[in-house]
Amino acid sequence: MYFNYLVPFNITSPPMSVNVTVPSAASVTCVATGYPTANITWTTSNGDVIQSNNQYSVEPVQGPGRVSSTLRINITSISMNGTQYGCNTVGIVSNTSVDVSVFAYLMIFGKKLFTKVT
Repeated sequence: MYFNYLVPFNITSPPMSVNVTVPSAASVTCVATGYPTANITWTTSNGDVIQSNNQYSVEPVQGPGRVSSTLRINITSISMNGTQYGCNTVGIVSNTSVDVSVFAYLMIFGKKLFTKVT
């Protein structure tokens, strides 16, 4: 006889804020555990859901009772400074949908350009 237990999901490794210099790439990772396995989506400060495209790559890895997702920002720009990226998990606990969100900030620094004065 086998039993399936519901284990409330939890974000065990929230995304950490990142500091980068333009036009470098940046990555943030989020890990959640529980059963049944939760789904992770990424959102921007204004609530837009991020999908993989030329600017972003979303790389989910799912295993039994654990899901990990890495958001990669392929090329950063000064206009992204201070942008909030949200790791959002949705899972079912006792037939109730539960939503948890954790945010990371992207801090962008411009390259300093020096000219030689002669």
